[in-house]
Amino acid sequence: MKKCTKCGETKPLDDFVKDSRISSGHKSQCKMCVNKLAIQNQRTRRARLGSIKICSKVCSSCRCDLPLSDYNSQKSSRDDLQSVCKSCAKSHRQKKLAENPDHYYGLHLKKTYGMSLEEFHEMEKSQNYKCKICGTTDPGTYKGKGVLRNHFAVDHDHDTGKVRGLLCRGCNIGIGMLDDDLKRIEAAAVYLRKHKHA
Repeated sequence: MKKCTKCGETKPLDDFVKDSRISSGHKSQCKMCVNKLAIQNQRTRRARLGSIKICSKVCSSCRCDLPLSDYNSQKSSRDDLQSVCKSCAKSHRQKKLAENPDHYYGLHLKKTYGMSLEEFHEMEKSQNYKCKICGTTDPGTYKGKGVLRNHFAVDHDHDTGKVRGLLCRGCNIGIGMLDDDLKRIEAAAVYLRKHKHA
């Protein structure tokens, strides 16, 4: 047990941050008081920054002092801006794409569908690199992150989020425009059969 020098409460040692520099092996203030102080200090810093009119910032990459409008926003940072300017951020993206063209597509798959790039390629292989509806081997081309891509589209259930398979762009757009509604899709098929030789 140890007494916190801030709140005065006696608490178990697990409630104190370990610190090998102190003879007792733990900080003098409990974790709760340390956290409260950190939040208070953060609010004070933000209030101080808010009262000072800051017009520019030094890019951590090119070291240029640039206007705030030259930075993309980032809510997790202290000033709500990225540490690198837009120009450097673009250069870093282009370099990353040159090193690994599928880097950003892999991030997109993970964020949107919860699948890795490796799982995507495994699914492609299991479908014999063909669209699950029409059987074409041409996935269709689209533009993503300023780069022309030709990946199969990941088709998923919009209600459950479950991935159903990989489709070519045409089939994916087609069922998407019909809202994945079986009645509409079947009605469209009947309509096309009826007018096929008209």
